[in-house]
Amino acid sequence: MRQSLIIVFFIGLLPGFSIGQLVINEGSNKNYSTISDEDGDYEDWIEIYNAGTNTIDLFNYSLSDNSNPRKWVFPHQRIGPNEYILVFCSGKNKFATSAFTQVISDTTFQPQSGWNTHRFTTPFLWDGVSNLVLNLCTFNPFWTNNSIHAQTATAYHSSITAVNEPGSACGYTSGGLAQQRPNIRLNTSIVGTGTIQNGYTDYPSAYSNWYGSSKQQYLYRASELLAAGLTPGAIDSLAFDVIAPCPTSFASLELSLANTGYNSLLSQFIPSSGNWNHTNFKISSGGETIRLYDPSGG
Repeated sequence: MRQSLIIVFFIGLLPGFSIGQLVINEGSNKNYSTISDEDGDYEDWIEIYNAGTNTIDLFNYSLSDNSNPRKWVFPHQRIGPNEYILVFCSGKNKFATSAFTQVISDTTFQPQSGWNTHRFTTPFLWDGVSNLVLNLCTFNPFWTNNSIHAQTATAYHSSITAVNEPGSACGYTSGGLAQQRPNIRLNTSIVGTGTIQNGYTDYPSAYSNWYGSSKQQYLYRASELLAAGLTPGAIDSLAFDVIAPCPTSFASLELSLANTGYNSLLSQFIPSSGNWNHTNFKISSGGETIRLYDPSGG
């Protein structure tokens, strides 16, 4: 029989909201087979419920199992009225990412010099507060060279790459990290103005053809998107700036987007189904008090 650790803790309102109330209304410290996370593990969890009438951004709210009120801090994540979110107390220290939305699937794409624009069949909705992660999967059985892109250096890990010569790399779960990523244009907003260029056999390269298949993810922080002039709402096109194109077309080019709380990529790819929030602490098997703090630490 499942044993539950149930904690109720009310906190104050975010500035600018006239009504709002968050509640830790349920939890489990004996989650043996009830709810699995994105890794298939049955970790302990708590549920946070918005009992108010306004949407609340959880940015800088925090959870703790000890006297440190800032032990695990939420990224930007919105919770609407009468909605709840699940947080795994697993010690894995991950941040929520929405499921990826495929925006491009092309079997005839041939890169050209200059801005290469891809128009989406279905717009992607950026929430205006989350960071944006782009997943690319490419395949060409007749591999030659990577396209050379204009790229920007970052102070954080903004790209991850895995390649495979004999078959598809799309199912890979881990790769190599880099602190640079190709410049991109979302709608009419250019994100990244760097002049770094990758070589013909170097990654990241959005149109990569040095190996038969590659999987890559690029992270663009919300602050960079807003500074570039991108507005919250529908994104219906993206483009990459190509200095020199690879000479063949792609048998498969797939691009997907997701909203994420990650500020830096890890050596594991974010899964296509997204992931939950995971705290950096676990719940004791004997039970303990979990506290939810507002941004002021109160």
